[in-house]
This record gives sequence, C-alpha cells and structure tokens, in this order.
Amino acid sequence: MTLAPGRRPHFDHLGLLVSDRDAVLARARDRGWSVRTDERRPFVMTPWGFRVEVHDADSPAVQDLGSADEARIETVALHVRNPDVVRESLEVVFGCIPALELVEGAGPWVGAVELGGRAAPDGMEVETADLLAV
Repeated sequence: MTLAPGRRPHFDHLGLLVSDRDAVLARARDRGWSVRTDERRPFVMTPWGFRVEVHDADSPAVQDLGSADEARIETVALHVRNPDVVRESLEVVFGCIPALELVEGAGPWVGAVELGGRAAPDGMEVETADLLAV
C-alpha cells in the first residue's frame, strides 16, 4: 500500500501478490482497464482513481519485502463510493483479496490498516492520518 504525502495527501496504490500475473493483466484489459508496465512491475489502473501493482512470487519487489512472519498488513480499510460494485469488479480481475475491506465513503482513501506478525503480535490498528503526520 502506498500513501503519497504532499500538499494533498492521497492513497496511490495497493500491491498484490497473484498466482498468475499474465491472467490478471489479461482480465484487466478485457474490462477496458489500462495496464502500464515499467522496468520493475505492471500497474493496473482502476476506474476508481487508484492503481494496483501486480506481482508474482518471483518478483524482485516481493523478495525485497522480507518475511510476512515478521511484519505484514492484515487488513486495509479502503474508502470508496459503491463498495459492492468495486468489490465485484476487483474480484473478477484479481480474485479474492481477503485483506481488503471496502468501506462506503468518499475516496479512494485508506482510513486505517491493521498490522500483524512478530512486530505486532496482538495486532495493531494504525490510522492513515497518523502515518502521514510522522
């Protein structure tokens, strides 16, 4: 998940690990969504104003993250208009995204994330506003 601070902080994109990257990109294109690839990874541009960075298990970015046992995001509360429509479309393209909680609201905006792993053994909820204030 990438948050972009600045004059107007905003939610920029989610990164997803998928089992078949080429199939995901094909489904996105079939829905008319733009797919952009740079030297490291492809991005799927959703119609809701945020991007999804797509990785397979061999991706260098995934290798750079380290162990999910140490630290991981358990849930992301993403505020969007029409969460049922967004959820249905995202599932068609990416499959089930269990850590993504869609919340009715103006957006896209990430209200909070819940962290887990050894770094947060009892779970820890972090508000996005607190992350951007640091």
